[in-house]
Amino acid sequence: MKVTCHQNLSLVLNGKGEYADAIVNCTKALEIDPKAVKAQYLRGVANMKAKNYPEATADLKAAIMLAPGDKKLRVEFENLKKIKAEYAASEADTMKKMFAGS
Repeated sequence: MKVTCHQNLSLVLNGKGEYADAIVNCTKALEIDPKAVKAQYLRGVANMKAKNYPEATADLKAAIMLAPGDKKLRVEFENLKKIKAEYAASEADTMKKMFAGS
C-alpha cells in the first residue's frame, strides 16, 4: 500500500513540475519494493525532466530490465536518448559561441 501511495504522489508531483520531490517519493517506494517498475519509471521521468540525465538513464534501464516487454519504457528510453543528444548539441553550440567571442 505504501509503495502505491508513493508512486501516485510521484505521478502528481511530476505533473506539477516538482521533480525533486517526485524523485524522493520514488526512492522511498523503491526502498520498500526494489522491483516496483512504476516507481523506477517515474523516477526516471522526473530525473529526465530535471536534466539529471545519467540518473534518468540508469532508472529507465533498470525499469526495462524489470519489465522487458513493456513498450512504453522503451519508447521513453528512446525519448531520453533524443533529449540527451539535443542537450549535448545545445551545450556545444553555447560553448562555440562563448569562445568565438574571445
